[in-house]
Amino acid sequence: LVFKPGEHFQSFEVSLIVNHIWTATREFKIRLRQERNCELGKYLHTCRVKVIDDNAFPSNKYRTELEKDQGKDVRGTWLFWEYWKWNFYSSGISVKTVVVILMDQIGN
Repeated sequence: LVFKPGEHFQSFEVSLIVNHIWTATREFKIRLRQERNCELGKYLHTCRVKVIDDNAFPSNKYRTELEKDQGKDVRGTWLFWEYWKWNFYSSGISVKTVVVILMDQIGN
């Protein structure tokens, strides 16, 4: 970013990678560095950005039906299947799900 004399604000755009897997939010940081002829504030060089997901949970497969009539035409078993698939496509969750299922069987 280049600030002209007397200019105090700048903006820029960050391109996001589109995916269709639901996550509540995506978060990343933007850090200004390599300043020249200026000084960055002690805490004003880093900005945290949160992107709220617009995908339906657990997937977009039944989104229109759910929005149209609150899901009266969507069977619960199909929604559960979408949730099950989401569990195994989500990093970190699939392994933990398998561990919990296996550990639960020890008591049986």
